[in-house]
Amino acid sequence: MMFENLEIPKKINKKALFLLTLLLCSALAVTASCVKAQITQTTPSPTPTATPTPTAVPTAPPVRDTGAPSTNMYSINMPNYALYSPVRIVVTYTYTQSYSINVTSFGQTLHEELSSPTSIEFDTSADDVYQIAIVVSYAVWVNQTVTISVYQNSTGAEGQTIQLAMDSEGFTINMLVSTTPPPSYPTEQELVSGLLDGVKNELLGQEVNQQNFLNSVSAGTIFVGALAAIAFGVTIATLVLYTHNARKLAKIEAFLNKNEVFIKKAEPKPAEKPAEKKGGS
Repeated sequence: MMFENLEIPKKINKKALFLLTLLLCSALAVTASCVKAQITQTTPSPTPTATPTPTAVPTAPPVRDTGAPSTNMYSINMPNYALYSPVRIVVTYTYTQSYSINVTSFGQTLHEELSSPTSIEFDTSADDVYQIAIVVSYAVWVNQTVTISVYQNSTGAEGQTIQLAMDSEGFTINMLVSTTPPPSYPTEQELVSGLLDGVKNELLGQEVNQQNFLNSVSAGTIFVGALAAIAFGVTIATLVLYTHNARKLAKIEAFLNKNEVFIKKAEPKPAEKPAEKKGGS
């Protein structure tokens, strides 16, 4: 009875241990699921790489300087432009004989200024920073619409046109323009040519590797052939020497067998012992 009472707690302990193991496994599984969900939520999704596009011309309107010394002249401060060369800027206005353009560049690069009574044009294909100042004036008040057109990268589609209505005796325009080379993108022909060049280089590399392998195999074959020839020569020489010695031994044995009788006759006989004398005779 004492041993039976001891077995009952053992069974209870086994059941409790089993239940505790199940609870521990469940807790670990729930914890792993929570950690995985948290990692999935916090991990940023990869952003697709977008093809770079040319920088658009700023669309901010010009600012009129109300603090100008003369209220009869409009002062137009254009936004700073970062453009792709070549750059072309054209300002058109009502006919006048009083107009001017002043351009200063940071790198003293070449540019072109074209002026006429109805328009002023600035052209450059260089990469530099330009400060442009345009002054147009009239002897009387003129009601007009001034058009400012900015073009970049040799295409009007990548430009901007601004129209300003004014009633004044003239206007001034100030702008800062920085020019940079346009981004270059490979054409279909260049892509195909690059792909073909890559395949060609890969094939040439494989051909060179194969030729090197064949050369190494050929050198190994020659070396093995030379060893085989040397071994064959040594074997032949050994066979010839063995045959020659065997023939010599055979001749010697035949000679010995033939002359065995004469050899025995020539051998000396052993000396005879003297007969012992008997006592009393």
